[in-house]
Amino acid sequence: MINTAIKYVGLVWKNIDRKGFYLDNSCGGFIIKGVGKITATINGSSQEENNFLKVFVDNKPYKIIEVTKGQKEYVLCDKLDEYKLIKVIKISEAQYGAVEIVDISGRRMDFNLPSKEQILFIGDSLTCGYGVASGNNEYFSTKFEDATKSYAYVAAKELDMEPVILAESGNGITSRYVEDTCENPNTDGLMPKSIMDMDNYLKKYFDGDFYLFHALNPKYIIVNLGTNDASYIRNTMSKKAFFKLEFTNFIRNLKGLYPKSEICVAYGMMERTLSGIERDVCSKSGVRFISLPQSTDNIWDGHPTEESHKEAGHFLAYELRKK
Repeated sequence: MINTAIKYVGLVWKNIDRKGFYLDNSCGGFIIKGVGKITATINGSSQEENNFLKVFVDNKPYKIIEVTKGQKEYVLCDKLDEYKLIKVIKISEAQYGAVEIVDISGRRMDFNLPSKEQILFIGDSLTCGYGVASGNNEYFSTKFEDATKSYAYVAAKELDMEPVILAESGNGITSRYVEDTCENPNTDGLMPKSIMDMDNYLKKYFDGDFYLFHALNPKYIIVNLGTNDASYIRNTMSKKAFFKLEFTNFIRNLKGLYPKSEICVAYGMMERTLSGIERDVCSKSGVRFISLPQSTDNIWDGHPTEESHKEAGHFLAYELRKK
């Protein structure tokens, strides 16, 4: 049974015509309390890569599940000799596919778990934990992606808050990532439009009528965008001016959407050519700017290592505690 004794975390979507629920964004998931063997019927809708779920038992990492395309039964945990809290979250990002939790089977019981304050992260590959588990591999795969090792998850855990992630690798404000030889911006599905027009965002991945199943009421909103824009801007003054205008509009719109949330811009892990612009926009918009530690031990495709993510996450949590 799906709806018996279950708590949702992160972004969780539901189709009005189906009994299950969908996980697409990083760190969306659920918590149950079970004993013995617990299984889930999962329908994978992989785009280019398989999706990955991480299972925690009593808050300790238990296993990682690779979800392939199509509907199959997966073992979440086995041989639990007493009732334990089982948390399952998606650690691969939305643009590589979603998973539908069709059903959950096994012995479960009701439980009381206090709700935590939410911290919403809006970002790109850094927030998704892109390549954080890749080591020295020379190619990208979602099996090397783990949002629970990103700075975002580290900060949320240290603050004892629920991480909510809305992020895609390559995304930005005025352009997605482009190669050095590309003269035109890539404006496909940019984050400002995705957030302002959530219906279209959902249609990008799903068919049918969907709604946000788990209430979104963040205490903090952390924006980490601009790294991919820099690949197109390349210090060109006119492009910088346009970025400043669009970033200003984005922050203004976020404040309108979430008037009770504290918005912070956290930037600088991979590149800093747009830091001055973002800091200036924050100052004029009444938003805090946090300069994250710049990574010096990059791995796959120039992305930070797990240790760099830990450093940035601890630093962000420290800064957020300051008033």
